Amino acid sequence: MPLWNPSPDWKGHEAFVIGGGSSLKGFDFNLLKGKNTIGANDAFRLGSDVVKICLFGDTSWFHRTKFDLENFKGRIVSVAPPLRFNVPWFYWLKRIKEGLAFGDTIAWNFSTGAAAINLAINLGATRIFLLGFDCQLNGAKSHWHSHGKCITPQRSFNRFQRGFLALARELKRQAPDIRVVNVCNGNSSSLPVFERVELAQLKSRLEQYPNQPLTPNLSYSAVSTHNPASSVMCKNAASARENLYSVLRTLCYCPQHIHKQWGAIHADARDL
Repeated sequence: MPLWNPSPDWKGHEAFVIGGGSSLKGFDFNLLKGKNTIGANDAFRLGSDVVKICLFGDTSWFHRTKFDLENFKGRIVSVAPPLRFNVPWFYWLKRIKEGLAFGDTIAWNFSTGAAAINLAINLGATRIFLLGFDCQLNGAKSHWHSHGKCITPQRSFNRFQRGFLALARELKRQAPDIRVVNVCNGNSSSLPVFERVELAQLKSRLEQYPNQPLTPNLSYSAVSTHNPASSVMCKNAASARENLYSVLRTLCYCPQHIHKQWGAIHADARDL
């Protein structure tokens, strides 16, 4: 597959990133036709008239989906390193672990959704609307679609949030003029960064002014600093630190228990 260096085709324009959160259940995706859109993972199933670019970074997802994905008429972009030389029919980008990157590289930041924000920036977008970035279960559902067999666990959401925090820090430092807006349905999103706008408000404006920029006349709000998911992350981090201190104390007095304690640290670390 060819290495892709995106040109700034969306320079100065808005972009929409379609995530998988269940807050998009029932949303009329036809409102996004003609817009600059990136679909994360299974969003490609909406069709190329809605999703211009499908982005993915999970090799196992690709192997589950490849026969459907091959029929997608839009641009397919991968940041999955194991697929670099194996599949000729989509584009590939190099990736770094976290932060913000440019040119033929994007930052993974622990999720396809976060990587898609970086891609939209590299395409020149200056206002990026995030749809379905819930980062939590709403009821018993984690996705608006029925594809995939598993419900995303909370520990994965915690990891995603770390990536968004890292991305937000780098945006502030390297690209302060980029505006990222989290489109929420009430309290549907636990994402602890980016300003917010209500999904109903965005939907209304898309219906009334389909060919005009969205940024004017939208009412934005700051994210709450008392975010429940952030609290979970802090509690998990505190638990991991306490386990580490316990190992250090045990190392001094009782070395034979180190392996048992290390197992507890490893279990906590997976959730951070």
